[in-house]
Amino acid sequence: MLVVPMTRDEGLAHRSFAERIEPTPDNGADTTCWALAHHVTSVSLRRVNRTASWITAEQLSSIRQRIRIAVGASFGPASTETESGAGGPGCDDRATSGGRSCRLKERAG
Repeated sequence: MLVVPMTRDEGLAHRSFAERIEPTPDNGADTTCWALAHHVTSVSLRRVNRTASWITAEQLSSIRQRIRIAVGASFGPASTETESGAGGPGCDDRATSGGRSCRLKERAG
Protein backbone atom coordinates (compact mmCIF):
# COMPACT_ATOMS: atom_id res chain seq x y z
CA MET A 1 0.00 0.00 0.00
CA LEU A 2 1.22 3.51 -0.75
CA VAL A 3 1.08 5.92 2.19
CA VAL A 4 1.88 9.55 2.82
CA PRO A 5 3.43 10.22 6.22
CA MET A 6 1.89 12.84 8.49
CA THR A 7 3.79 15.14 10.83
CA ARG A 8 3.16 17.93 13.30
CA ASP A 9 6.56 19.47 12.48
CA GLU A 10 5.93 22.33 10.05
CA GLY A 11 9.68 22.49 9.41
CA LEU A 12 9.41 19.21 7.48
CA ALA A 13 6.60 20.53 5.30
CA HIS A 14 7.84 21.75 1.92
CA ARG A 15 5.08 24.13 0.82
CA SER A 16 4.76 22.72 -2.73
CA PHE A 17 4.43 19.15 -1.54
CA ALA A 18 2.74 19.24 1.88
CA GLU A 19 -0.99 19.47 2.55
CA ARG A 20 -1.91 21.33 5.72
CA ILE A 21 -4.56 19.52 7.79
CA GLU A 22 -6.20 21.76 10.39
CA PRO A 23 -7.98 20.15 13.35
CA THR A 24 -11.76 20.26 13.17
CA PRO A 25 -14.50 18.65 15.24
CA ASP A 26 -15.13 16.30 12.29
CA ASN A 27 -11.62 15.09 11.37
CA GLY A 28 -10.31 13.91 14.73
CA ALA A 29 -6.95 15.72 14.45
CA ASP A 30 -5.82 17.24 17.74
CA THR A 31 -3.36 19.70 16.20
CA THR A 32 -2.34 21.04 12.79
CA CYS A 33 -0.68 18.30 10.76
CA TRP A 34 1.07 18.15 7.42
CA ALA A 35 0.69 15.36 4.85
CA LEU A 36 4.17 15.03 3.32
CA ALA A 37 3.38 14.03 -0.27
CA HIS A 38 7.05 14.18 -1.26
CA HIS A 39 7.70 11.33 1.21
CA VAL A 40 5.16 8.93 -0.33
CA THR A 41 6.29 5.36 0.27
CA SER A 42 5.05 1.80 0.22
CA VAL A 43 4.40 -0.23 3.37
CA SER A 44 3.07 -3.66 4.19
CA LEU A 45 -0.67 -3.81 4.78
CA ARG A 46 0.21 -5.28 8.18
CA ARG A 47 1.60 -1.87 9.19
CA VAL A 48 -1.59 0.03 8.28
CA ASN A 49 -4.17 0.48 11.04
CA ARG A 50 -7.68 1.86 10.94
CA THR A 51 -8.04 5.15 12.84
CA ALA A 52 -10.94 7.31 13.97
CA SER A 53 -9.59 10.36 12.08
CA TRP A 54 -10.56 11.57 8.59
CA ILE A 55 -9.52 13.85 5.75
CA THR A 56 -11.89 15.35 3.20
CA ALA A 57 -12.14 14.28 -0.42
CA GLU A 58 -10.70 17.69 -1.37
CA GLN A 59 -7.67 17.16 0.88
CA LEU A 60 -7.12 13.69 -0.57
CA SER A 61 -7.33 15.11 -4.10
CA SER A 62 -4.81 17.82 -3.20
CA ILE A 63 -2.43 15.27 -1.67
CA ARG A 64 -2.64 13.15 -4.83
CA GLN A 65 -1.87 16.19 -6.98
CA ARG A 66 1.13 17.03 -4.77
CA ILE A 67 2.38 13.45 -5.19
CA ARG A 68 2.14 13.87 -8.98
CA ILE A 69 4.20 17.06 -8.74
CA ALA A 70 6.75 15.44 -6.42
CA VAL A 71 7.35 12.47 -8.72
CA GLY A 72 7.30 14.57 -11.88
CA ALA A 73 4.20 12.95 -13.38
CA SER A 74 3.17 14.66 -16.59
CA PHE A 75 -0.30 13.19 -17.06
CA GLY A 76 -3.56 15.12 -16.81
CA PRO A 77 -5.75 15.87 -13.82
CA ALA A 78 -6.70 13.14 -11.39
CA SER A 79 -9.44 10.81 -12.46
CA THR A 80 -12.15 9.74 -10.06
CA GLU A 81 -11.16 6.21 -9.19
CA THR A 82 -13.89 3.90 -7.98
CA GLU A 83 -12.08 0.63 -7.37
CA SER A 84 -12.09 -0.55 -3.77
CA GLY A 85 -9.25 1.12 -1.91
CA ALA A 86 -8.40 3.38 -4.83
CA GLY A 87 -9.75 6.54 -3.24
CA GLY A 88 -13.09 6.83 -4.98
CA PRO A 89 -16.44 7.38 -3.34
CA GLY A 90 -17.01 5.05 -0.43
CA CYS A 91 -13.35 4.06 -0.25
CA ASP A 92 -11.44 3.24 2.89
CA ASP A 93 -8.11 4.93 2.13
CA ARG A 94 -6.02 5.20 5.27
CA ALA A 95 -2.94 7.26 6.05
CA THR A 96 -0.96 6.29 9.11
CA SER A 97 2.49 6.66 10.54
CA GLY A 98 4.15 6.06 13.85
CA GLY A 99 5.60 8.38 16.46
CA ARG A 100 4.07 11.74 17.26
CA SER A 101 2.28 12.21 13.97
CA CYS A 102 -1.46 12.28 13.46
CA ARG A 103 -3.49 9.66 11.63
CA LEU A 104 -6.22 10.52 9.14
CA LYS A 105 -8.34 8.81 6.49
CA GLU A 106 -10.91 9.96 3.93
CA ARG A 107 -14.48 10.03 5.15
CA ALA A 108 -16.78 8.30 2.70
CA GLY A 109 -19.80 10.16 1.88
